Amino acid sequence: MKFVACLAVALAFATPALAGDLGLSELRAGVMIDDFELHSTAPIWWVPYPNTINIDNLDTLSFDALFRTPNIGVFQWMGSPRPVIGVDLNFKHESMVHAALNWHLPIANTGFFAEAELGGALHDGQLKDQDAPLRNLGCPALFYIGFNVGYAINDHWNIMATEQHASQGGICGWSNNQGLNYTGIRLGYKF
Repeated sequence: MKFVACLAVALAFATPALAGDLGLSELRAGVMIDDFELHSTAPIWWVPYPNTINIDNLDTLSFDALFRTPNIGVFQWMGSPRPVIGVDLNFKHESMVHAALNWHLPIANTGFFAEAELGGALHDGQLKDQDAPLRNLGCPALFYIGFNVGYAINDHWNIMATEQHASQGGICGWSNNQGLNYTGIRLGYKF
């Protein structure tokens, strides 16, 4: 986990020339609230549980590195997603690293955009028998999804609201599927 954190910090100081050599498309960083819980209620897809909105949980730093879409046929077939690796460093509870694909959708010519991410995550939390506020995560490897809604300030900078979720989806033989949730604001820099 510490290696990935060091890598994220090193990437944050990458020069445009180095970024191009590494295939980097964009770097993102921000702050997140952990344990912000959402649930689906018809007709609204996601509604927050009010008692999970707690500014004391603003204790996570988020770093992502997005890469250019590989020139491979399957990536074009999937809609040209960008590979992304990231780390969410939580200073009180569980942290995670994730690898995913990022689908970016510009909203007309407004500068606004929406994104979806799908992939996997590893964490440093407990698998079971943990007391709150720590989580029982069931497996060391989790499914990962992320959503961003943002605005491109100019050709290089953007700002976004982010929701990230990782959980085992009930496949680990442990029925208590608590998962990890991070919600926050991030800045992105495009090369």
